[in-house]
Amino acid sequence: ISSEAGIPYTADEAKAAVSTRVADINLTPRLAAKLLTQSYRSQLEIGSSTPSYSWYRSNPVDLIRDPDFRQFNPEFEFFRDDTRLMGGLQLSTGNSDAARLVWEWIAADPEARTWMSGVADQWGMKVNPIYSTDPALNPTGESFLAAIPNSYPKADPYCYQAPAYTPSGGAAFTPPLLCGTDWRPYSLNGLQVASAVSKGADGARIERRGFPTTASNYWTRDSGLPPAGSRTMVGVMDTVSAAQFGLQPARLSRAGDNGASRSFESPNAAALTAGAAAMKDTSNSGFLEPVLGEQPSGVYPLTLLTYAALKPLGLDEKARSEYASFLDYAADAGQASGSKYGQLPRGYVPLGDALRAQTRAAAQQVRTLTTTTTTTTTTTAPTAPATSTPGVSSSGPRPAVTPQPARPAVTTSSVPAATGETTTTVPTSTTTTVPTSTTTTVPASTTTAVRPTTPSTGGPASKYAVVAFGASALAAALVSLELTKRARKVPPAGGSPSPGLDVVAGGAASGS
Repeated sequence: ISSEAGIPYTADEAKAAVSTRVADINLTPRLAAKLLTQSYRSQLEIGSSTPSYSWYRSNPVDLIRDPDFRQFNPEFEFFRDDTRLMGGLQLSTGNSDAARLVWEWIAADPEARTWMSGVADQWGMKVNPIYSTDPALNPTGESFLAAIPNSYPKADPYCYQAPAYTPSGGAAFTPPLLCGTDWRPYSLNGLQVASAVSKGADGARIERRGFPTTASNYWTRDSGLPPAGSRTMVGVMDTVSAAQFGLQPARLSRAGDNGASRSFESPNAAALTAGAAAMKDTSNSGFLEPVLGEQPSGVYPLTLLTYAALKPLGLDEKARSEYASFLDYAADAGQASGSKYGQLPRGYVPLGDALRAQTRAAAQQVRTLTTTTTTTTTTTAPTAPATSTPGVSSSGPRPAVTPQPARPAVTTSSVPAATGETTTTVPTSTTTTVPTSTTTTVPASTTTAVRPTTPSTGGPASKYAVVAFGASALAAALVSLELTKRARKVPPAGGSPSPGLDVVAGGAASGS
């Protein structure tokens, strides 16, 4: 027996490959794009139907049967799988910065971007045109990535219509359509994604009920779960959820690393810390973000900082003290990893020294921040009596008005300040920063003071994610791809098995 990647396996090695744990599962941006774009045949052949699309007929059935995947994961040649589940990803619904980052990672990779434009890969697989970045190919007439999505749309419109059904002793009815979101339904959040992946079942209502009586109860869920050892399913979730359910994270390649010997990184503590360290303030706003396509080796590419906004001048003294105490705790005692109360559990990564120092400084600002009330005085010069002559009018001299003084500027070292405004960035985790904002008051007339306010300060798009002030606020935001198939990667004859990954180290993804 030999794999399609050209690595020879004996019959005994092939048998071992399907009965032990895979040490590493490697994914590239192009493979992620294939899973997200409903491009594998199993995502379109809903039920017993076959769509009329011609572009997809040369595409693989699912990920495991894709030579693009097997070139980096050759042992999967021997696996049997659920083709419906392995043709796509289990995803959470709604919008999130994490979802946007996944698409940005794909868009920054030349190999993935070329494939999404409509150019087939070297094995002939093509992108589903509804996701194409070529407006001439895309049925919508627009590039799918013209505006980077912050969700995971299931855009293909194909649906399966089951034939009319006549129940015993009842009237015939037409069953409901089965569409893409029925065939592969969403989960509500990352924790539910992890739960589904751990069971190898997404709860899709795609089985015909034994004796349906109405259209509404025609479709039902599969009554059984795949047995342990034969569950194959992939999902996008945060590392905390993955750790809670004991899932194995995939290793990802960096955008632009398209060589034959490309490197893959797991979302462990070292790779996430390196990912945070490699971020830059590209918008000169005080907000750090990954620079995809320029990340150095050793970085997990989907590391993401999460920001929250705090208005200290809108809080009473007690609340300000409590928020500041929380930030102090987050910067010091709250950074200890462990299983005791108040410690960071598995899946979380401690803050680096620079972010800890920034958090302490922000806590002090929350305690002591004050506002300055600006007053102005308006005076009116005496006017001369008006005189009147036929056809001529006079209103006398115009009042002299003292011009309003300019609003004082408040600056900070962390964020360039606009006139009268400043934003303080407050990190609460390895990849969590909590910005606070202040402003001077609006000038008041005739020495009347205006109650101080603290309006929010604009940052870069998609960078605010309000987090709960608890353990989750101390986590890195990232996305990891998980696979439940547990077999150890077997090397060619003469080698020794690699150790399996038992611990998922990373952080919580905000909103995913």
